[in-house]
Amino acid sequence: MDYNERNEVMTVAEAADYLRLNRQTIMRMAARGELPGVKIARRWRFKRTDIEAVLNATQDNLTDKPMPLANIIDSPPGLVGVTVISEEDGCKEEKAKPL
Repeated sequence: MDYNERNEVMTVAEAADYLRLNRQTIMRMAARGELPGVKIARRWRFKRTDIEAVLNATQDNLTDKPMPLANIIDSPPGLVGVTVISEEDGCKEEKAKPL
């Protein structure tokens, strides 16, 4: 068995290191179905090829259309709403800010 075969299946920590994300983010993404993985004995496992496919699909989406940094949402008068996307974990949060 060579190095690549041994590392075909990754733990949460290995996937987090590979993607440079927090372990909690990896588990949250897996639980939401955003990152393909399986639970074996209550522990998440990920195939390296599946993670690479997600990266490639994400990269294709980014190059096909520009991603806005903020989207305007419905807000009370005098305020503008924006969707903030966290660089660390990609989570969206809507906030209202003064004009």
